[in-house]
Amino acid sequence: MVTVPEYQANVATRPIFQSKLDVKADAENFGAAIGRGMGDLSKGIENLGTSISNVKKQREDAQQTENGGAAERPATPVRTRICSRRRLT
Repeated sequence: MVTVPEYQANVATRPIFQSKLDVKADAENFGAAIGRGMGDLSKGIENLGTSISNVKKQREDAQQTENGGAAERPATPVRTRICSRRRLT
């Protein structure tokens, strides 16, 4: 004869194959190292920009020293004469 199991209130059910799983996800698991690396990269790029502008300033100072302290003159524009009337033959 078939028997039907009786309900027991003190038994906790759990899914199969998931007994005693502990999930402990921290910032490292979600890419915190990538964020720190990007921050360090931005600091490096800032330092590079500062260095490039310092080199440019030193070159300009050296060029002014070579020119005797005179500022570099801008090039004068070339003027061309445009004829509005042409004689066709």
